[in-house]
Amino acid sequence: MYKGFKIGSIFLKELQNEIDIDVYYEKEMQRYNQSKDPTMNAFLATIDSFINEDGSIDASRMQENWFSQVDADIFISHSHQDEIFAVALAKLIREETGLTPFVDSCVWGYANNLLEDIDNRFCCNKHGLDYDLHNAAASHIYTMLTTALDMMIQKTECFFFLNTPNSIQVGQLNNQETESPWLYHELVMSRLLFNRPDREIDETRVFDAKRKLHPFNYVVTTTHLKRLSYTKFCSWLKEAKDPDKYALDVLYEITKEEPVGIFKRKTGQFIRGSDHGKRKG
Repeated sequence: MYKGFKIGSIFLKELQNEIDIDVYYEKEMQRYNQSKDPTMNAFLATIDSFINEDGSIDASRMQENWFSQVDADIFISHSHQDEIFAVALAKLIREETGLTPFVDSCVWGYANNLLEDIDNRFCCNKHGLDYDLHNAAASHIYTMLTTALDMMIQKTECFFFLNTPNSIQVGQLNNQETESPWLYHELVMSRLLFNRPDREIDETRVFDAKRKLHPFNYVVTTTHLKRLSYTKFCSWLKEAKDPDKYALDVLYEITKEEPVGIFKRKTGQFIRGSDHGKRKG
């Protein structure tokens, strides 16, 4: 990851006024489902193909098929409640810039399905679910998931975070908190996995639906992510159509902060804030 941006609720409201979110979501999901390899769909339907002759599970091959890596330019991190916005945003970016966005729920959405299959196959006895076996299986599945997420954050050049009340709440002492372990992990990794690009730059499973686990609150920070306004986003989509420019370079240029200082009309001289007030000689 090279650059990170956060998108707020006002941005999403303005986006919703401009496009039909539901239509964009449905079309992008159709494209995503149609792009899956039929062979992969067969793997997703059963875990039999991952069982070795000795009865063990081929975890490496399972991760490769369930949490496969794709070539993408932008990693979109979001709350489960904001999935429709994330997917619609991905479609808009794909159509207008030619870039390939990656929506994180396309990966972690598989985790619970896979864990349920393994529970049914290996973790049940005549008394029901063996929680010790379930916990052991869950640790493996979630390790695969976090590894896949880390690899995608590392591979993509740009990181978008949908910073809404669904993902982050303001807790005591004005700390920002999230109840999602996946969002917490992604935000931490987006700070740690800084990687300059090679090119030249111009949910926890619930066993009983009636029982809910008290939420865990993680203190997070988004200060390393630059806020992206809807106005600048629209400017980016417009300028990114220039075939002589790379779309992400255009985004970085549009969102580049102007230097702080004072412009002297008489001399036409710009004095940076750090230099203003210094005595000469």
